Parts: sequence; C-alpha cells; structure tokens
Amino acid sequence: MIPGIILHKEETESTMDDARAAVETGRGHGTVCSADRQRRGRGRMPGRRWENGDAAILFTLILRRDSVSSAYPLTQLLALALCRRLEGAYGVPVRIKWPNDVLADSRKIAGILVETQGEFYLAGIGLNVEVPAPAGSGGDLRLPAAGLAEWAAPPPAPPGRFKPCAKRSAAACTPRPPSPKSPGGSPESEAK
Repeated sequence: MIPGIILHKEETESTMDDARAAVETGRGHGTVCSADRQRRGRGRMPGRRWENGDAAILFTLILRRDSVSSAYPLTQLLALALCRRLEGAYGVPVRIKWPNDVLADSRKIAGILVETQGEFYLAGIGLNVEVPAPAGSGGDLRLPAAGLAEWAAPPPAPPGRFKPCAKRSAAACTPRPPSPKSPGGSPESEAK
C-alpha cells in the first residue's frame, strides 16, 4: 500500500537523502519521506538546487524497481500523474517539459527527480504551493515559477501547517473549476 509509512520532518537537507537513509535502515516499498523545508534539495543537473522556503510540498517516495512495469520512464509516468491531478482537481493548465519539469502557464510548478538505490527507485517531487521569492533564493531559476495557490480556492495553508504530504496533497486545497485562462482538453492533450 502506498504510502506505507510517512517519515516527516519539519526541515531536512534533502528528502532524497532521507529516502536513501531509510532504505539503508530497512525501510522499503511505499515509504514516503517528506519535509516542510529542505536546505539542499537538488535537481537533475549537478549544481542546481531546489530551494523553497516554506512554499512547497516536498517528498520522496520509495518504490521497488520490479513494481514499475511500463515502457515509459518513471519520471514521465510521475509527471503525467501529477499533471492529471493538478488539471483535474485544480484546473491548473499544465504540461510536461522534458524530461522532469511540470509547467503551469509556461512557468515551473513542479520538478521530479528519480534516482536508484539497489532494488529501489527513489522518486522525489517538489510542488510549489506558493511562488518562491526570487531575491536571495540562491536557486537557479531558469524558468519563472508558478504556485498551486494561484489556482486553488481558498489558497492553501502555509506548507508548514500541513499534515504529512500524503494527507495534505488531497486536503490542502479546495479545488475550484478551471479559470477562463485554462485551456480545455484532456490531460493527455496538455501533457506534452
């Protein structure tokens, strides 16, 4: 069952590092490592960091490699699932930017990083709830940022007040109908 156990911290270096440590101590398939803040979240490219203050939902899911049976890479499967959820529940106009970013209105709303450790995939996701402040963020903002609060009504509570990530993704925001700026069509047509 996913999530199996949720290991949540208020602050961490990186949920990916927490997931690696969890695997090393015997945790396995279905474990979620989440945090309200991370100091050294990272992206796919060396040197790029994901800094969010208190403005994102951050987690890494541990999956057995043999549990994923698809012709598509796990990164793209997760991106598509996230796009479907954001568009269906919140009316966010989303698309996938190859290989691991999710864009809303051509701005980055989420990033996905998948690594392996032994028999496991470590699937990290960072979803902006609020738009991070660019000044002094220290992050590498190659794309302008977007946040779920732009589409959710009422805006989500500050992420530090959310319950662990598996519960907060469903309960943090009240979905509202798509805005007029949101294009019609199915999630499949928007996830490019």
